[in-house]
Amino acid sequence: MEIKQDLPKFSKRDFDLKTWRLQASGLVKEPRSLRYDDLLALPKVSLADDFTCLEGWVVKDVVWEGVKLSDVLGLLGLKPEGRFIRLAGDDFSVVLPLERALEETTILALRKGGVLLDEYHGGPVRLVLRGHECYESVKGLNKLRVLEASEEGTAARIALSRIAKR
Repeated sequence: MEIKQDLPKFSKRDFDLKTWRLQASGLVKEPRSLRYDDLLALPKVSLADDFTCLEGWVVKDVVWEGVKLSDVLGLLGLKPEGRFIRLAGDDFSVVLPLERALEETTILALRKGGVLLDEYHGGPVRLVLRGHECYESVKGLNKLRVLEASEEGTAARIALSRIAKR
């Protein structure tokens, strides 16, 4: 396993913090379009974890800072039949069981190592889960949908197809 000093800079996805929105929908009491400032108003948390990629490299002790996904879901109010959460950056998505989404170590990262997330590292908001597969760390998060039943996300398929092409 190759140890890297920092996460690689992959695809660039431009964003503007003034116009960026997290579209929250599905089985929530208050569907809404959350602004970046709405996230900044929530209590901040940090999470240190190794970032391991299926390509065979790892970055040790990456420090992510942001807000707990559970706090964001608290803003929306979950309906009782909500059991899963689809989190997406455009068409790249993962589906988490509600229990995993509510864990203390499931966060929406706004910073990495004290620096705002840029367009190369998944900014402005990136899903981060302790002990996750690298492809589950959804970059450019802009959609959240609460579901009654699980469905297939696109992240594993897209990520594995990229690795197979190399």
